[in-house]
Amino acid sequence: MRDAASGRERLSPGQSEHLATVHRSGEHLLTLVNKVLDLSRIEAGRTVVTPSDFDLCELLAGLKEMCALVAANKGLTLRASAQFLGSAEAGSKPGSPVRLSFEVADSGVGIAAEDLAGLFQPFVQSARGQKHGEGSGLGLAITHEFAELLGGAIEVHSTLGVGTTFTFTIVAHEAAREQPLDAGEGRPVVGLAPGQAVWRILVADDDAGSRRLLVQMLKPLGFAVDEAGDGQAAITVWERWHPHLIWMDMRMPNLDGRQATQRIKSAPRGADTKIVALAASSFEEERAEILAEGCDDFLRKPYRAATLLEMIEKHLGVRYIYGEAAEAAPAMDDRARVHALQSLPDEWLARLEEAAIRAEMNRVEQLIEDVSAQSQAIAVDIQALADDFDYRRIIALVQRARRRAHDQGDGERREGRA
Repeated sequence: MRDAASGRERLSPGQSEHLATVHRSGEHLLTLVNKVLDLSRIEAGRTVVTPSDFDLCELLAGLKEMCALVAANKGLTLRASAQFLGSAEAGSKPGSPVRLSFEVADSGVGIAAEDLAGLFQPFVQSARGQKHGEGSGLGLAITHEFAELLGGAIEVHSTLGVGTTFTFTIVAHEAAREQPLDAGEGRPVVGLAPGQAVWRILVADDDAGSRRLLVQMLKPLGFAVDEAGDGQAAITVWERWHPHLIWMDMRMPNLDGRQATQRIKSAPRGADTKIVALAASSFEEERAEILAEGCDDFLRKPYRAATLLEMIEKHLGVRYIYGEAAEAAPAMDDRARVHALQSLPDEWLARLEEAAIRAEMNRVEQLIEDVSAQSQAIAVDIQALADDFDYRRIIALVQRARRRAHDQGDGERREGRA
């Protein structure tokens, strides 16, 4: 089907549905593969716990937001609450162990007593799960192993017709913040403070889009940036240019990031260059190995721009110029989003729908940027959905807006004829 306005081929409704099915199947397959990899690493003793500081309240709030969307899509109600003991009341101090307890309860059909015994075994499902073909029987087995790795345990209590409650504990440690928060926290970086060296940064990644994203982020701030498409090219650029820091993707053709890191670090002057590993989530368990092979730090994809800039500051001592913090606009609800989208050109909506269906991240972001001057509020709001890779919601919103605009147009034409 050809779009009359743009002259481009558009997917028919049937093709869109088939493509969405393929996309969902691919996501399910990727989830299953990652679960099998997680389980195999645990059973082989290759999974290690790498402590890192995090904000528990922020983590729980993020989990609540993410799970609320999934629950709403299934017509379920989600309630979440948290209770904390202050450090003084708990008698803890920075570095001391803290036992965290979590409880997840539902009001579902419950689990039969005969199914409870093997519930945490790999590939074992309850009778209901087998009947409906749901899940893979790996999630609880992995959760059980992770709880034990973190010094805790998991238990389950269930009553048929009433519901099920999972309770688990883990051991964490009170984090210490030796320095106060940076004055620029929460404010956008707009450039490099004067009086510094010309900071040279190399982006080594076989994906051209990922390289371009980093280059477009760093160059306008004042960094000198070069690129490399594989490990051997990264070594060649390093020998010629001696960058201060390399963003090194771990998975590249010809020579991967680990081998390139080892060669650079073993060469004269190699220790002068900081190398930060860029790795997908499936590499998270290999963080310790990656650091042991010479990388100075580890950043998991996808990452936030603020996190990346903080890491540059950490390793190079870069000083930034900050702009004024933008006042956060209240998030739109779906009704407001549809109303705002209706006012935008149908050609733009069609292109956004097509890009979202195809999950073309760079094209979605470019389309949002194109319309930001016309409607900043909806651009910011849709960009937030894109940042969360919530393309399904973007597609649904655009389709509703186009249908509503089309229906209103038909109504106005009928009134004109009358």
